[in-house]
Amino acid sequence: MERNPYDKVLEQLKEYCDYYNIPLKHIFTIMSDVKVIPMIRGKGFEFIISDMLKTILSTDEWEVSNPNINAQSEVHDVDVYVTRIKDKKQVRIECKLSKKDSFRINENSPAISVKCMRSRTLSDNEMATRMARRYGVDRQQVLAHADNYREGDFDFVVTSLGNAFWDTKESMYVFAGSAEQLKILAELFPDRFSEKYSTDDFKKETFGFLLFSHSKNLSVKPENKITCTRRKCIQSGNSENCGFIPNYPLIHLKDLLEGNSSWKPINEIEKALNNFLDKRS
Repeated sequence: MERNPYDKVLEQLKEYCDYYNIPLKHIFTIMSDVKVIPMIRGKGFEFIISDMLKTILSTDEWEVSNPNINAQSEVHDVDVYVTRIKDKKQVRIECKLSKKDSFRINENSPAISVKCMRSRTLSDNEMATRMARRYGVDRQQVLAHADNYREGDFDFVVTSLGNAFWDTKESMYVFAGSAEQLKILAELFPDRFSEKYSTDDFKKETFGFLLFSHSKNLSVKPENKITCTRRKCIQSGNSENCGFIPNYPLIHLKDLLEGNSSWKPINEIEKALNNFLDKRS
């Protein structure tokens, strides 16, 4: 008799709980805590992306991996590596969920925000000095942007529409997409959304709506027309050219639809990867 593949998962879960002294009977309560869910979902998103890339990239041409790295603070860890087999060149992909409850109508255009910030905030002067040396900027600039990335920290970032429709209500993390929001998405992307969708269909489709952007297109510099909102950066007169990536980059959905956004659908990533690697010396 063929063994149920989930039997092994259950065995591993029990061994995990035994090893870390976690009561198995309470594991789902623990995992459902509003402080724990974002960490689990964030890590899970890395594997969603790596699995997706394995399906859309040829296995003869690309290798996809999730490195298990406990990086030093001044050396950014990598969520997903994509390696081009013919020349062993690698691309570093950062996986970031959209900000919860961030779907808004901005300047007559529906938009979402992407939560793009460090999990380890730089506050130590010595650490900041090392980071400043690596970035080639003043240490005070690093301290003023303690949880911001720079474009050199990763090559591409991937996100999902999904989390923008979730929210915390009554100490629970729940999908809160409304009929009005679904109508807006159905009007913009009729090939992806329908007003007749059930809540489960709506939730599933938003999470499957994956987008990517090159890190260089997200950093604060004149050609990107992105402004830094850090107070010290504004006071120094460097808010339009500081080179850091804002904590919450915006994705304007009408610009995406019209091809005027730095964000692109995930099915276009192979061409972007090749172009990026071909330009790398």
